[in-house]
Amino acid sequence: FALSYVSEIVSATLSYQLCYFAVLYAGIAWGKNRTLTWIVYALVCTAALVWIVVAWAATDSAYSIAGVEEYSGGLFSQATAGYVMACMTNLFYFGCAALMGRTAWNQAYQRTVLAAQARQLEQQAEQMAQDAVTRDRLRIARELHDSVGHHVSSMGIQAAAARRALAKKPE
Repeated sequence: FALSYVSEIVSATLSYQLCYFAVLYAGIAWGKNRTLTWIVYALVCTAALVWIVVAWAATDSAYSIAGVEEYSGGLFSQATAGYVMACMTNLFYFGCAALMGRTAWNQAYQRTVLAAQARQLEQQAEQMAQDAVTRDRLRIARELHDSVGHHVSSMGIQAAAARRALAKKPE
C-alpha cells in the first residue's frame, strides 16, 4: 500500500509476487499430498514461464511494429531487459518459496517423527517399569513361599518329634 504512492507498477508487482510466494510456500510447506503439491508447483512455474515468454515475444514485436526505438544502453533491449528481470524475480520468489516451504515441511515432519518416537519411548518405559514391578513381586512371592515352606516343614518335624516324645516325656 505504501509503495503505491511511490510507483503503482512496483506496488502491484511486489504485491503479486508476495502473494505468489505466500501461496507457494504454504502449499509446499503444508500440502498433504506431496506428489500432487510438487506437480502443481511445476505447473505454476511452467505457466509463469510461458506467460513471460509469450509476453516477451508479443512486447518485442509490438515495440518493433510501433517503431519504438531500441534502448541501446545495455546488453538487451528495454523490453527484453524487463522480461529478463521478471524471469529472475520469479525464479527467485518461486525458488525461495519452494526452498523455505520444503524446509518447513521437513522440520514439521521431523517434529512429528520425534514426537512419535518420544511417545513410543514413554510407552516402553512404562512397560519396563511394570515388568520390573512384576519381577519384584515374583521374587518376593518366591522368597515368601520358600520361607513359609521352610517354617511349615519345621513345624511338621517338630510335631512328629513331639508325638514320639509325648509318650516318654509328657511335660
